Amino acid sequence: MHKHGKIFLAMAVTALVTLTTSGCNFFGKVVPDPTPAVGQLNDGTSFVGSWSTSFSDVSTSNVPDFATTTTFNLDGNGGLQVTTRDMLSGGATCVGSGQYRLIGENNLILYIQSVLPTTCVMTSQIQLSSVQVSTGYLSYIDPNSGNAYHLFSDRAQHIAPVGVWDFAGAGGIDYLFLDVHGYFVMQTTIGGQQYLLQGYYNIVGGGLSLYYFNNGDPTKVIGSTIFDSFVTNGQVLELTQTTTSGNIVLDGGIL
Repeated sequence: MHKHGKIFLAMAVTALVTLTTSGCNFFGKVVPDPTPAVGQLNDGTSFVGSWSTSFSDVSTSNVPDFATTTTFNLDGNGGLQVTTRDMLSGGATCVGSGQYRLIGENNLILYIQSVLPTTCVMTSQIQLSSVQVSTGYLSYIDPNSGNAYHLFSDRAQHIAPVGVWDFAGAGGIDYLFLDVHGYFVMQTTIGGQQYLLQGYYNIVGGGLSLYYFNNGDPTKVIGSTIFDSFVTNGQVLELTQTTTSGNIVLDGGIL
């Protein structure tokens, strides 16, 4: 019995050596789960690019206290640049540089490591939770407030009359904030109550068209206002709208 046992063991060892030397892995190995490339969510969606949004506030005087455009530039190497631009009276521009990290499946942490000019104040860490990327925009949730926000891809328009324009209620426009990336914020007053409308604009054939988002949702455009032409000298923006009763001309002054 002992002799046959030795023969069986020797045969097993010989077989194992043969498998090993022939390139096979008898025991196998653990293959780690693939990690997303830099600049991608876990589902493989890329968030690399330029994303922006503009903010302003409700004003009973048609002059907002602030009108700011913030742009996030995320590169494919983990680098980050955040630019904030004050659009009132040709205000200041601040640029922050740093890095970003993907935490979990879809949470982005933005680390601001330096700011120019040095007199600017910028939050050193920004968190974007539950990030999703769709055609033309990036959505996220602010973990502090729980509110959902959108950042938009760049769709800059040539010769756009960028700025904040006071129309003093003409044509239902209190003020119109046209940002450099092709989006707008408009205040209108209805029944004595001020409302902010958001959307994107197009410039075609010398005309200006405004397209409104439903509650800030870029997937739901609920209407538009078409101006057949616009003229500006940098201080006044003149919008002309053609109607069956004739032309309507609206004049807005730069803020």
